[in-house]
Amino acid sequence: MNRTLKFFAFVCLIALFATAAAAQNAPAEARGKVVDHEDKPLRGVKLIFTNPKDPDTEYAATTNKRGQYFVGNLFHYPNSYIWNLKVEFEGYVPTYMKVYSTTQAAVADKYEADLPWNSKMPDMRIRPFGTAQVDLTMTPLEIAKAATPKSGSGDGEEMEVMDAAGGGAVAQNAGPWDQALGLLAAGNADAALPLLEEAIEEAPEDAERVTTMAQVQYQNENYGQAARWAMQAAELDPQAIRPQMILYSVNIATNNLAGARAALEKAQEIDPENVEVLGQMAFVADQEGDVDTSIATYERIVEIDEQNTDAWTALGGLYAKKGENDKSSAAYEKVVAMNPEGAERVFYNIGALIMNKNNVSDADMQRAIGAFKKAIEINGEYAEAHQQLGFALLGTGDMAGARNALAEYVKLAPKAPDADAMKAMIEGLK
Repeated sequence: MNRTLKFFAFVCLIALFATAAAAQNAPAEARGKVVDHEDKPLRGVKLIFTNPKDPDTEYAATTNKRGQYFVGNLFHYPNSYIWNLKVEFEGYVPTYMKVYSTTQAAVADKYEADLPWNSKMPDMRIRPFGTAQVDLTMTPLEIAKAATPKSGSGDGEEMEVMDAAGGGAVAQNAGPWDQALGLLAAGNADAALPLLEEAIEEAPEDAERVTTMAQVQYQNENYGQAARWAMQAAELDPQAIRPQMILYSVNIATNNLAGARAALEKAQEIDPENVEVLGQMAFVADQEGDVDTSIATYERIVEIDEQNTDAWTALGGLYAKKGENDKSSAAYEKVVAMNPEGAERVFYNIGALIMNKNNVSDADMQRAIGAFKKAIEINGEYAEAHQQLGFALLGTGDMAGARNALAEYVKLAPKAPDADAMKAMIEGLK
């Protein structure tokens, strides 16, 4: 092997190491929609995501005219999956929050919460490579204040106590179930658990209470307890999907694909056209190597919901995996047409899927480079697109181009977990 090839092999080895490090400290993303109290989209709402491990680093986005927003590159902090959210919009306060946070493998967090006007917004779990759908309703402050129910002594004074985390207020005369819900809305699951136990003792046949206990145990990663409570909830309400989805998530978390599939099959029997269930069935099929079933399932999803961008994006990747490039391109074009604000993510995915092929040809490499460049053209601050462009250029031997792209990545994401590794690679390319 000559000197040039040795150097190229060394650089590729560094690239593989850096890619593995990036996967270990994988970024996530958040998206959603913000509406007012009359269900009309709100433009200009600022959403700020922070992680308690690094509260000074803010990941912010502002809603567009349709009330939609997108935040990419939420970097994972080891052993800290909890994220905080702050919302800024003059004269308005958040009064309702709906969270559906997933990885490709499981549901990480799922809840809805009505928010008193002066309460702390609940925390949420967002895991590496995950996507959090966070939808909000904002209400004018004076309307929100007027709508907040008051409880307390006969003289009309509001009697409230703060939860153990200093979060939302809970009425003193509320029962254990209502107190538990208030604590969960404030993000204090630990304090809510004993109250949930009391609430279930009061009403042991209440499937909602039992299901909530299962959800909290799952979120706390007590998988055995979560499964036990979820099975009990399923017995109490055989037509409820939520217990089956908790069982699915528990089985995925414990690497039991057969158990996960069984839970999903029961959920589908209950609601055959539930796209959430179908989406997870498609994922399990893909994990088991059954690409055809995964494709067929996603195709069923877009039959039910033609505007489902996640399903079209997944189809784009699966078609590409089978070498059906025309179908893949058509699927991605659908996504871009439906969600022009997220088009950069689509092109990034195209490039990433190409780069993840077992045998990447020169033509494939050029297609990937073109896709990453298109993503950057749409959003010049898309740090990960610059990084992956650097790796792709490295594969063609364009050392100068790779160095520049990686330098831009470090500039845009100086606190990224792999920033030091990228700096070392840049030095090696000089």
